[in-house]
Amino acid sequence: MAGRYGVSGVALAKTCRKLGVPLPPRGYWAKVKAGKASKRPALPVRGAGEPENLVSRYRTRPTQPPRPPELDAVAPVPVIGRIVVADVLSDPHPLVERTRRHLAQAKPAYTGLLPWTNKPCLDITVSPDSLDRALRIADALLNSMEAAGLRVEERILKPKGKRPPRRSIWETQQPCEPEERVTRVLCDDEWLELAISERVERHERPKPDPPPRRIAWDGTFYDEHVPTTYTCEPTGMLSLAITNVGRLGVQTTWNDGKRQRLESRLTEFVSRLSAVALAVKLRRVEEERQRVAALEEAERRRIAEIEDERRRWARQQHRWAEQEREK
Repeated sequence: MAGRYGVSGVALAKTCRKLGVPLPPRGYWAKVKAGKASKRPALPVRGAGEPENLVSRYRTRPTQPPRPPELDAVAPVPVIGRIVVADVLSDPHPLVERTRRHLAQAKPAYTGLLPWTNKPCLDITVSPDSLDRALRIADALLNSMEAAGLRVEERILKPKGKRPPRRSIWETQQPCEPEERVTRVLCDDEWLELAISERVERHERPKPDPPPRRIAWDGTFYDEHVPTTYTCEPTGMLSLAITNVGRLGVQTTWNDGKRQRLESRLTEFVSRLSAVALAVKLRRVEEERQRVAALEEAERRRIAEIEDERRRWARQQHRWAEQEREK
């Protein structure tokens, strides 16, 4: 019945509860299969003012493009053995050591996470309590990728544009685009940007007692608005993601789970980098094909407009000639 209306079973059950339609009890369909179903209860009588129907409007999701078959046949990145994260960070990678030195001196922001720094280090955004674990994960990840023949580097990308010029001397100078810190790996001639982050939960603070009512200029009383404030609490759940790609039909994010930690998924992450790189190439080819098709369509429209204008001008000249002949 739910598939008939294009909704889920939970949505159909909620709609029935809102309209007062009785639902089958637990085990009803098993009794029907065994031939021992009970009688259906009658529909309740709707009172005055109660709706007889319920209209639900929802936005349909765009259909996903088909997954290219080339992604299933791509060879994974050769990983030597299984990636094991050390319990203690000893003899770290130079990039990891530089990151530890910079982030250990930083103070956490209001979210509880260590803020971005313009100093060259890995793209790691975690709380101070999770910093050691994130560094150990990054150290094992960098060593395994370099052992597989991949090139890893960290870089601060400067903004390409310049500051917008001021239109007058009284106008404040607008800032330019901020710098961006990236950690990227070169796989199959494609740069893939990596980032390790920590999930943060936001909790609403209890509001204090409202201040006494104030008197407005017209003599009426009004309550002063008390804004809602929040506190941010790091959860300790880490995430490893490829940040410079969109929806490509391949997995680009690996998170901590209830039963599986991020440390046990590093081998899978490195081996699937080749699939992500191929997906980026296929998307670039598709975007180029769409760009060429759009240019061809624009050229066809331009030629059609020129032909329409030529025919319109010919008809206008014919009308002028007829008018002159009539005179």
